[in-house]
Amino acid sequence: MDPVAGIDARVYGDLPLVQSQIKTDRKWCEIDAKLNSPAMAGQSGWVRARVHSIRIGGKIGFIVLRRGFFTLQCVLAETDKTPKDMLKFAQK
Repeated sequence: MDPVAGIDARVYGDLPLVQSQIKTDRKWCEIDAKLNSPAMAGQSGWVRARVHSIRIGGKIGFIVLRRGFFTLQCVLAETDKTPKDMLKFAQK
């Protein structure tokens, strides 16, 4: 796949497969009904899922992740920490 012009590969981009070669201390969250509870509001975590759909428009984008029967909608917005190039990368 061709790289998107203007994207800094040192910050984000395509990575090689992990294939469980190293162990990390990441806290993985299951995509299920509990993930949508008020207790999870404002918290961050790692999820394993496939990308079901991506919609990018202007300064905001929506990425829907799917695992089994459950889906998780993520919001990607252009901010001082998330440049517009990240939205372009997500769209490719």
